[in-house]
Amino acid sequence: MVTLIDVAKKAGVSPSTVSRYIRTPHVVSKEKAEIIQKTINELGYSPNLGASLLKSNTANLVGLVIPNTYNYLFMTIINQLTNRLKAENKNLIVLYSTDFAEVKKCIKTLISLQCKSIIYIPEKASKTIDTYTKNNGIYSLQLFIDAMEQDDAIIIDDIQGAYIATKNLIKAGHKDIVLVDGDNEVFRKRKEGMKKAFLDSGIIFDEDRHLCPLTENIDVVRRVRKHLYNHETTALIAVTEGIAQQVCLALQQIGKSIPDDISLVVYDDSQWAQLSNYSAIGHPINELIDNITNLLHLRNDDEKINKIVIPPIFIKRGSIKEI
Repeated sequence: MVTLIDVAKKAGVSPSTVSRYIRTPHVVSKEKAEIIQKTINELGYSPNLGASLLKSNTANLVGLVIPNTYNYLFMTIINQLTNRLKAENKNLIVLYSTDFAEVKKCIKTLISLQCKSIIYIPEKASKTIDTYTKNNGIYSLQLFIDAMEQDDAIIIDDIQGAYIATKNLIKAGHKDIVLVDGDNEVFRKRKEGMKKAFLDSGIIFDEDRHLCPLTENIDVVRRVRKHLYNHETTALIAVTEGIAQQVCLALQQIGKSIPDDISLVVYDDSQWAQLSNYSAIGHPINELIDNITNLLHLRNDDEKINKIVIPPIFIKRGSIKEI
């Protein structure tokens, strides 16, 4: 763990000067402030904000950084992981990020709170995150995206998920299938799975026709309606419950019903999907939580890098029409 004294030695100033800079930076000269901040960034130092937690014997903390709680899968992970960790006398701290820069800030905060392990969803490899975690002896676990070769990762096989969703729709006679998903790294993997399903079935894959990528802050309903207006469509694959609900609203606005007019497969087997009788790509949550807790246990004993891939599940219900 990087300490205040380590920063002081490398910066060539006294520990009290570093302490003053952290508490009241305006009282430190500009020259020293710049040297101290540069050193803090290089070493990945985070002030110990968790002292009170240590004194109260609640320092056995695991940190989790996720984009939001609107996602059914994230909510389920939080609930089940919290219960599992409580049984082991551990506590889960959850922080929410809006972008990758925010992820870095959240990780730094969790280190300050003396979290021993941090679980997060990376968008890409980051030397900053690697510096923060390694220099402070933190175990970091990637979830859903394997961006850091040197760190453990648990990912869902997104290529296979899109493949089996598309294959089941093709089996029902559909060729005009559209994947509606956020435009990110995981989307590109799902695109590969969809494309493979088309090619394996001897059907030409057209990105403009079969993909409806959603950029950040886009009006999903309007985007889906525009795509359906421009392209003949008999089936949709909607990723995440939030996107799926917007897709259903778009269909309602243009007078299309499920499955009579358009078949639908949604991602995440939520209660909403079950009640709506929608076919879904589900994820074995218990297996996911088991793998997370197992890797947390191995953090001090296992030197090998673990890359775990969990296969998704297809649940067929009444939202797919045979044509």
